Amino acid sequence: MYYHEEDVDRCPWCGEWFVKDDGHESELTGNCYCSEECREKAEDCYISEHRRVELKAA
Repeated sequence: MYYHEEDVDRCPWCGEWFVKDDGHESELTGNCYCSEECREKAEDCYISEHRRVELKAA
């Protein structure tokens, strides 16, 4: 099956191409991912990064 360029996106976590309608959006990071697994990993990383920043600020 073929898709138009505007119908696909590249996962910011793993780099795989996916159909936007099948994506998994994260309210936490504001990005859309190819799978629940990538979304969860990205959110875990986001939370971890922001904890370090909070600890440094304290």
